Amino acid sequence: MIIGLHQIIRPTSSTRQTEVSNSSTEISSSSSQQNNQELIWEKQSTPIQLPILTYHGVHIPSEGEDVAADQVVTPTAFEEQLQSLQKEGYYTLTPEEAYKALSENSLPKDQKVVWLTFDGGLSDIQQTVYPLLQKYQMVATSMLPTYYIENQQAGYLNAKDLTNMQSIISFQSQTVYYSNLAQVDEATQQQELKDSSTYISSLFGKAPTVIAYPLGGYTDTTKELASQAGYKLGLTTEEGMARPEDGLLSLKRITVSSSDTGSSLLAKLQAK
Repeated sequence: MIIGLHQIIRPTSSTRQTEVSNSSTEISSSSSQQNNQELIWEKQSTPIQLPILTYHGVHIPSEGEDVAADQVVTPTAFEEQLQSLQKEGYYTLTPEEAYKALSENSLPKDQKVVWLTFDGGLSDIQQTVYPLLQKYQMVATSMLPTYYIENQQAGYLNAKDLTNMQSIISFQSQTVYYSNLAQVDEATQQQELKDSSTYISSLFGKAPTVIAYPLGGYTDTTKELASQAGYKLGLTTEEGMARPEDGLLSLKRITVSSSDTGSSLLAKLQAK
């Protein structure tokens, strides 16, 4: 079963829709990541370790901005990182593919994989990230604090941006107000999870299935509420590889910092 907002179409001159087949466990895609070949998914004999990268900003940091400077990657550094991933043959995952990998303990045959995630819904997704993903024929996932998107707050994406980019970027939830869910009551958590899902559904016709916990704040109750709201995957700020045994609603990620080069990023991906 395919989950998520929409199917990602990988950016090539002759692109086909990505299809996930339960019977053959094959994913068809004409991206150069696969050299125009079908992906064959293989069950793994040991629990997988999936690298999920977290980006908090891709721009030149300005004095006094909210995002910590050590969490902002410059456009030049980001492009270097994409070049390194491409050179090393990394295949970038959609949320659907990440869910398949983690829920079925399977991976594409003969592929190194990585899931690129971007927190905060900042406008640099449209200005910098999207064009570079197109250039290097990769896909990614952007997490949206929906209040700031819906109300067209300065520095954030807006609904028009999302529509234009949805072919290669999946838009998922980061609550409504970017609230630390570990610090609010159950009713507020439930409302944040539900309302953000409702807004994203109104844009794309399908509910989000990934929640990134703002500021890394979540509890066992949060995970239960997220599951009830229809979320299949939960992304934390805890450092490390994502493993099925950690729970699909409490997945670790790897933070990309301002000091990361292409080579240092590859080293993080290869660390077990």
